Amino acid sequence: MNKLNEIARFISEHDAVSNNEISKKLHLSMPTVLQYTRILKDQGVILETGKYDSTGGRKASAFSISETLAYVVGVEVKRGSVIFTLVNVRRKLMATKQYSVSFTNAPGYFRSISQALESFLKECKIPSSKIAGIGISLPGIVDREKNLMLRSHALGVQNMSFGDLSRWIDYPYTIENDANCAAFAELRGFVKNAVYISLNDMVGGAVFLNGSLYRGDGFKSGEFGHMVLENNGKICYCGKRGCMDSYCSAIILKKAGGGSLSSFFEMLKAGDARAEEVWESYVHYLALSVTNLRMAFDCTVVLGGEVGGWLEEFFLPFAEKVKEFNNFDIDTDYLRVGKYKSEASSFGATLRFIDKYFENML
Repeated sequence: MNKLNEIARFISEHDAVSNNEISKKLHLSMPTVLQYTRILKDQGVILETGKYDSTGGRKASAFSISETLAYVVGVEVKRGSVIFTLVNVRRKLMATKQYSVSFTNAPGYFRSISQALESFLKECKIPSSKIAGIGISLPGIVDREKNLMLRSHALGVQNMSFGDLSRWIDYPYTIENDANCAAFAELRGFVKNAVYISLNDMVGGAVFLNGSLYRGDGFKSGEFGHMVLENNGKICYCGKRGCMDSYCSAIILKKAGGGSLSSFFEMLKAGDARAEEVWESYVHYLALSVTNLRMAFDCTVVLGGEVGGWLEEFFLPFAEKVKEFNNFDIDTDYLRVGKYKSEASSFGATLRFIDKYFENML
């Protein structure tokens, strides 16, 4: 990446940044930075968005990436719907909408995605020339290089190629596992080791080593939902018994809440006896899973997905439950709750394209 692109990307990762900060962080001389930010400003890539308080002398300018420079669309594929998320190259979520598109392993499915995408962009009033790419989040094991979904229990398919999608959309695109996408969103800028647990209707996860995603030899790394917690336990949709997914799926809480996760947590906060019983069991197995992963990886554990988004209010009693299983750590400082209740996967699917945009911008 050339220095001009590197500076633009650095600015895009911050709400506002000064020439002095760019010089220090990127180890560039001040004259070089001044020259390049002037070029970027003249080309409309960056804007001067304010001034920093001065301790003497001239106030330093604050620069930000133009919010209308370019956009990426994240697409989260589900069995009965598709969720589109529009993100600008400042990594700001601009809009999101769900469309009823039933999944089928047939060419017509890609046409339906294309039609929904164009409707979404028209509603957002974004011209096609401003779209830098489409990131697609899939609930299954993915080979990104071959645009191939190797297996998806959620969608009931194997070896489904997404190569034919190029016949229906004119934008560059890439596919990725949904839990990996969510982990990109939650762990953006996190440079240490971390384990991410995705607590949605299906339980998944991701492993980050030194700030990079570890995929595994067969792209199956992070399939925590199929760790066995109970020998001869509940039957899992994968065919095994006792999988984490059978005990920690968001579906368990939704059923207890009459089909709604928010309703379940309202019942729980109101002291509903049935909700408390379901939650006690859920927390038991989730705490057990967290402890197993902490023992295996000895790093930060992030709880995300739909359930993760609700855990902050119940974090302290949950952390106490984790401590019951783990006598190797004196506290649970390694445990974090995700920032998103929704959109994590579709938002995370955009981030690679945004990085790529700045690599090839100028």
